[in-house]
Amino acid sequence: VMGRPAADFRAVVGGYHDKQLEDFRIGFCLRGRTEVMHGVVWPLLESEDEGTEAPSLIEAVLRANGVIDVLVLDQRLPIEYCDDCGAPLYPSPDGETVHAEMPDEPSDATPRHLH
Repeated sequence: VMGRPAADFRAVVGGYHDKQLEDFRIGFCLRGRTEVMHGVVWPLLESEDEGTEAPSLIEAVLRANGVIDVLVLDQRLPIEYCDDCGAPLYPSPDGETVHAEMPDEPSDATPRHLH
């Protein structure tokens, strides 16, 4: 699945808040699907706040790298981590915060590096 071109993915960008905006998280799904397969945390620098241009920058970076379907959520999402493994949770197209789960690969799939 991860060997697919960037245009096959949808990126969902959400702002995560504790007492203030702490970071943006990007959930990646296959286009037309809602299951988040992978995620990235985009931390804010100390000088950035609620008025940051980060969502526009994130969208520009994604589009420049071939992701054509980008959804930027406008609601405030709470900072959450998985209770079991401690991984950050990411935004879904439905505006929910979920655990990223890679889909099951066919048994004959060639292993690939994610780096």
